[in-house]
Amino acid sequence: MKICTGTLGILIFGIFLASCSPASQDLSVNLANAVLTSADLPLGYQTLSEENLQELGMTREKFGASFGGMSMDFQPVSFTAFMNPNANNIGMVFAMVVYPLSKDDIRTWDGQMRDAEKTTNDLAAGMGAGVVLEPKNEFTGIGNSSMGFTTTLTGLKVEIILVRRNETGMLLMSEYLQSGVDIYALAQKLDERVVAAYQ
Repeated sequence: MKICTGTLGILIFGIFLASCSPASQDLSVNLANAVLTSADLPLGYQTLSEENLQELGMTREKFGASFGGMSMDFQPVSFTAFMNPNANNIGMVFAMVVYPLSKDDIRTWDGQMRDAEKTTNDLAAGMGAGVVLEPKNEFTGIGNSSMGFTTTLTGLKVEIILVRRNETGMLLMSEYLQSGVDIYALAQKLDERVVAAYQ
């Protein structure tokens, strides 16, 4: 699938997401199956390859910088990205799983989940000048702790969910023009797969 970088440049946060390969580490929990696939998305969504993502000029470092306000050193073990190329309802979905979160990371994460206003401001600042996030209470209740946000960027609606399950963090984002995916249901599905990895 050929991607026009100029078009996509206005669809996503320039520093929000990154292509990355699984981190090289000795994992006590096998999270290989804790990912989203195109089968989880509505008809029309296609998986973005690493080559597609490279055309966007994304890096893992830029992604990490976007979450600098959370004061944690994220170790991504998987990253998946999908796109609906329909010009009348273009949309993108991103999901990243990070592991392991240290005890300090977990305390920081949960503390920020309890302080919606501070976390909203911290994340918005990390995503770039002019980004304004609004907390979405409907996105709570997943995993051990979760929080969600919405915003609008260049005419696109953006939804974000952060989830923690044990020592694993999940970061999901959906961008769409008219109608988007059920990102809450996707976050629940991803969390279920993380739970299965711990069993």
